[in-house]
Amino acid sequence: MKKYLYVICAVFAVNYCSYAQIVKFTVIGDIMAHDNLQEFALATPEGYSVLFNTTRDIFLSDDITFANLEVPIRDDRDISGFPLFNAKSGLVKAVKEAGIDMLSLANNHSIDQGYEGISSTIDAVEREGLIYAGTGKTPAEAKKAKIFLKNGITFGFIAATFYLNGIYMKEKEDAPYAYLVEIDNTDDIDEFCERIRQTKAATDFTIVSYHFGVEYSRKPLDSHVKVVEKLANSGGDLILGHHPHVLHEIKYFKTTDGRNSLIFYSLGNFISAQARYLGNPDADPEKLYDSLLTRTAESLVAQFDVVKLDGRTSIVNVSAIPFFNMRYVYKSGDKTYDGFELRRMKDIIAGDDLSDDKFRKNAKLFKEIVLYRLNEIFKNILKF
Repeated sequence: MKKYLYVICAVFAVNYCSYAQIVKFTVIGDIMAHDNLQEFALATPEGYSVLFNTTRDIFLSDDITFANLEVPIRDDRDISGFPLFNAKSGLVKAVKEAGIDMLSLANNHSIDQGYEGISSTIDAVEREGLIYAGTGKTPAEAKKAKIFLKNGITFGFIAATFYLNGIYMKEKEDAPYAYLVEIDNTDDIDEFCERIRQTKAATDFTIVSYHFGVEYSRKPLDSHVKVVEKLANSGGDLILGHHPHVLHEIKYFKTTDGRNSLIFYSLGNFISAQARYLGNPDADPEKLYDSLLTRTAESLVAQFDVVKLDGRTSIVNVSAIPFFNMRYVYKSGDKTYDGFELRRMKDIIAGDDLSDDKFRKNAKLFKEIVLYRLNEIFKNILKF
């Protein structure tokens, strides 16, 4: 079916696009805010915006860009990293200016800064006019899908998380809430599926963001795959998974009602400080190629078109751009920071601006690692 749609677009591009509704989508993974990543960003002239310098043009050229914002926003508290994250509202402003339009706020760090953190994060996101789902100032708001119109297509967007790091959150009628759907709780999953069905009945295209999985695993558990397929069968046209911090396979799934849902089991990290592949210049190179701390540096910018034609809505033209989170030495005045920069993998391999001094005498090894990881992504992730 996918190849058939590609052919239709290629052969009948002019006539097809003249009367079809089309929305160009980009989806990315976790926007993390470890303390050293924030310290670096805030030490630069651009502030948080520096984190998006190499992807801004991509995001601004589409219609909608999605990300998982995995950090609460409280301006009345200092920035902080793991285990209780916090960032300033300047991060959300930078997200907006970078061209990111839609955020999932439901993840295992949603309540790191308490109920007040849920509320203040929503305030920051709303000030920037971003579409969001997964948290609310009441449980009813958190569980409700956001419905919006773009280029003649009606979208529904619902988000939830399977875990809150063991932090107890009481569901009070008038208190902030993160939509918690425990993946092994049948009642939770059934309720989530019913909300997806209701959303699908009211929209052309339903987006489901679900924070789930086993951190740093190479693939989802079989039991989790079954749950995700249930979400798709309930009406999810696009399933956006995140939590493992590494990339998982992308695939089409034929639903029981004949739709081709697109499933991202894990979008991995977009930007984080988990990339620690070159921290020790004396490390065994063989262990770095496939290490956990190297795989967490991989990032994927996935793109596709949502097309409505003759009353039917489909996903076509799926593509992906592999990026790598470069960690390097950044100096500002008399201070030294861990610097972070996302760069296309192909540009890293072809580039000649990587100095040994910048990469702790590991520039050649760094390129070799990126080439190896790029081949692994094409072999294991981009199989659709």
